[in-house]
Amino acid sequence: PGVLSPFERSLADALADRFMSLGAPEDLSRSVAQLTPMTATIDIADLAAQTGWTVIDVAELYHRVGSIFGFDRLRAQAQSQPATDAYERAALRSLIGDLGAEQSARTRAIAQLAGERRGAGSAGAIEAWSKSRRESIARAGRIIQDIEHAGEGWSFAKLTLAHAALRAAS
Repeated sequence: PGVLSPFERSLADALADRFMSLGAPEDLSRSVAQLTPMTATIDIADLAAQTGWTVIDVAELYHRVGSIFGFDRLRAQAQSQPATDAYERAALRSLIGDLGAEQSARTRAIAQLAGERRGAGSAGAIEAWSKSRRESIARAGRIIQDIEHAGEGWSFAKLTLAHAALRAAS
């Protein structure tokens, strides 16, 4: 829980609160609410093995990448989209998987660029990686921000556009 992004932490806390309001014990509610963010554990362990970083350092970097670039928010929006048939469910699951894969790939690229020199921590590693990509990162951020502030909510089409913008910022 200590490495989750603030957004992921707020989702887990809200879910735990919901479970407790339904009568579940607090410790069980908090444990179960942490299961969704734990789905990244295998990717994080693989990234640690590939990069030579500790699991904790990779977990911090992974979740910070999710927060800074918006992967965590997009994934949550995709998970909350209604699906009216099997094709829409498959498309949403595919998008969620693609967002996770892109977040893992970006985390790997940042960790590899930083190498063994992690003195600046995950924030410094992200800053170093972002230097040559500022324009495309800013464009992706503007697209996500524009959609979030439009007040019309997210749709599969908007999620796909935001994901494409994030992917182009790689």
